Amino acid sequence: MDRHFSKFLESNWQRHHIECHYGWLPLIRELHERMLELDPKYQIQQVKEKFGVLRFYFSTQKKDSFAKMNELVSEYESKSGHMCEWCGDPAETRTENGWMRTICDDCNEHVWSNRHDIKLWKEGEARLFQKLLDKKIIDSVPE
Repeated sequence: MDRHFSKFLESNWQRHHIECHYGWLPLIRELHERMLELDPKYQIQQVKEKFGVLRFYFSTQKKDSFAKMNELVSEYESKSGHMCEWCGDPAETRTENGWMRTICDDCNEHVWSNRHDIKLWKEGEARLFQKLLDKKIIDSVPE
């Protein structure tokens, strides 16, 4: 992950503008880079998961770029519905107890399904972070 993008993520996470798991970081990065091409001064308002897919809210002063930027956002939101929010692997959107999430079988089994057992959750989380490190989605394990 390059320093510029790491700094962008750090500042936006600290301001609570990004509210999703690490698996979608490659999508967010790519979308951010493409948005910058259209408007280097655009502003991210919020990035989050909603109904199992990525939601990306932004503002721009370039009215001539707004429609194209909205198209890009729609494209990437659609892609997120086939990419595990936790690890970035291919996935499907699932509904469980009224909650929708896009998660792969591995993360569903080793992380999500163990969310009520702290020991199993920690083991699944360690496995997940190693996968993210191996895929170079993150540089280090967050504290």
